[in-house]
Amino acid sequence: MLNKLTPSGRLWLATVIVFGLAIALFPRDSRSVIPFKHSAMSGQVIAYYTNDYQRYAIEELTKDGRLEQWSCLHDLWTRESNWRPAALNKSSKAAGIAQLTELSKSGFYKDLNSKTLDFTDSIQHFASANNYKFKVFTIGSIFWFAFTDREAISSAEEIDAGSMEKFKIMHRELLNRGVYFGPSGYEVGFVSAVHSKVDLEKAKRAIFESLDIVFKGTKAS
Repeated sequence: MLNKLTPSGRLWLATVIVFGLAIALFPRDSRSVIPFKHSAMSGQVIAYYTNDYQRYAIEELTKDGRLEQWSCLHDLWTRESNWRPAALNKSSKAAGIAQLTELSKSGFYKDLNSKTLDFTDSIQHFASANNYKFKVFTIGSIFWFAFTDREAISSAEEIDAGSMEKFKIMHRELLNRGVYFGPSGYEVGFVSAVHSKVDLEKAKRAIFESLDIVFKGTKAS
């Protein structure tokens, strides 16, 4: 019978025999390969994991009803870091994938925008209450400061270059209080999801104190 097989047929048979022997000689621990079943629109989906990281990913996909994406996710993370959270592969996008996972959570942007508005509104209220020529502009989680009384700024040309002297004072005072912003008055700042209420409260207090110093020392101008 073997003599009747074509070369490709013989190769196929040899491959089957080798794999069969491998399975027989090196059985997998049944505890390390556990099926997860989930009914999805695409039909019955079965996912297998071989470590705790894969198990966690499967559980999260199952919660969201997206287990049909397991095959794609498994291939992606296997190629990028081989499921090692401490992988140092410079081409790995593990951090980006983890970030996107957070961004996809329900209400993420709503909560972030609300946190940013609370922060910037408090600063603007303080400046307005003290009649300081200072505005806080914001879009989403982005904000920027300007020593102006304009209600809107849409280009760098609309920022008074002379106001950079005030910004320098403010920047130095913030550094003295342990708060770092970009060193240019033309740059923007960001509020992130990891900024806590304590972080933002500390930053606000430092900004209030810095603005007091800026305007008390520059009233003549």
